[in-house]
Amino acid sequence: MISRKGSIKAMEALTTLAAYLLPELWLAFAGFAILTIDFSLRRLPKRQLGYTAATAMGITAFLVPMQGWLAVTAQRIPSQLGQFLNFCLTPDLYAIYFKFVIVVGMLIVILASLDYVERHLSEVGGEFYALLCFVTFSMFFMVSTIELITLFLALEFTSIASYVLAAFSRTNPRSAEAGIKYFLTGAAATAVTLYGMSLIYAFAGTTNLYAILNKAAGGQTQQPALLLAAIVMVLASLGFKIAMVPFQAWAPDTYEGAPTPITAFLAVASKGAALALLARFLLIGFGWNHVLWRPTIALASAVTMTVGNLFAIPQKNIKRLLAYSSIAHVGYMLVALASVGQHDLLVLAGREAWRATDMVLPGLLLYVLAYTFATGGAFIVVLMVSHAINSDNIDDYAGLAQRMPYAAWSLVIFFLSLIGVPPLVGFFGKALVFAGAIYNNMGWLALLGVLNSVVSLYYYFEVIRRMFFMPPRMEIPVKTTPNLEAALLLALAGTIILGILPGPALEWIRDSLRGILMIAM
Repeated sequence: MISRKGSIKAMEALTTLAAYLLPELWLAFAGFAILTIDFSLRRLPKRQLGYTAATAMGITAFLVPMQGWLAVTAQRIPSQLGQFLNFCLTPDLYAIYFKFVIVVGMLIVILASLDYVERHLSEVGGEFYALLCFVTFSMFFMVSTIELITLFLALEFTSIASYVLAAFSRTNPRSAEAGIKYFLTGAAATAVTLYGMSLIYAFAGTTNLYAILNKAAGGQTQQPALLLAAIVMVLASLGFKIAMVPFQAWAPDTYEGAPTPITAFLAVASKGAALALLARFLLIGFGWNHVLWRPTIALASAVTMTVGNLFAIPQKNIKRLLAYSSIAHVGYMLVALASVGQHDLLVLAGREAWRATDMVLPGLLLYVLAYTFATGGAFIVVLMVSHAINSDNIDDYAGLAQRMPYAAWSLVIFFLSLIGVPPLVGFFGKALVFAGAIYNNMGWLALLGVLNSVVSLYYYFEVIRRMFFMPPRMEIPVKTTPNLEAALLLALAGTIILGILPGPALEWIRDSLRGILMIAM
């Protein structure tokens, strides 16, 4: 009888653990397995380790939805382990959505890395792929954390791994410089964030975001100016990760100097995870104080999109151009958070149903997915071109349509999605965000977003003009490989198919958002 009870408790513990940590445990296992294989079989081609990492990401894509099903089962199991994990993490549909987005981004990054690692990082290829698994592990914690200490640990683990990856090319001095600049900026942001978290704990007496929200809902918030200062301090690390102005200075130099696959990682997966964490931190922890932080986010949004677009115009390096482009897109995404209204919070709490005018938050999640496919795809084309001509100079893209038409046309599609041209998915994400902002009385910010999108036409079409209307500067044939073509096809499929059929994705997004505040009510 005792044995039977013990077996039941063990199964309940395993179910609970799987509900909260199934994909994370798998990624940790995959990372250690890659290291073990690499150390045991030193002569094994690093490409095989890359295939192993890509397979691990593919399996993770199936485990993430399974985690949602297990979470429903685990909620019926009373256990101390469940209570402890529930204080730190939540396997809600919001987290599962962003985990899926991160997996897609990381799969694109790994497929795009295979040739680069084989040519430039063959001595440390095993460590490279293992680190990508580990950083995905930490990003999964970022999107599911509901507690400040766990938030800080996940954010710092991701940051430390990113510093190492940015400086991974030991033979390239610019890579080391990129890693150092990234590290120094991140260290300063970390110090400010820790102080902000200590202030929040002093205000609320807890580190759990739902408990903080309950205190605010009960009217227990005092000294709003100091609370706003604490929130802004925490935003230092999150703003640093997403390259929000004024924390964006590291991005252009780091994007240019880092290995191109890592630049894609920083621009796509890392940024998506940080945006998910930023939205959860503001909406769950301080949702009922939204009138306090909305003006700050609105100002940051306006300045970020404007700085990103204006500084992108004179760029001559394609990676620096995409760095400033990614800064501008952060500004567009922040429009959604700056436009959150009372009814949006009631929907998140499960008290109200979605209305046709409730667009900002669904638009934000769709925008992040659209940005992942388009920016990831753009960096794949950059990898293809740099592999052939050993240059990231925009002038050397002249005549690319003649030498490599499918890469040139793919880059056109990705740029059009980033601009917001229908019927690509970027149009629907941007349109929902801007329309929702107008309905929530933030029309001036939506108008500024539209004007900035018009400005972005210049530097995107400058690259397109060189590819299609200028003669080639070099006669070197551009070569590609099946793995790069597979990554490019994945990015193109997401950009086009989700643009033609956005309905299912939007339904999933609405289900992911509805009720994420319910536990606190």
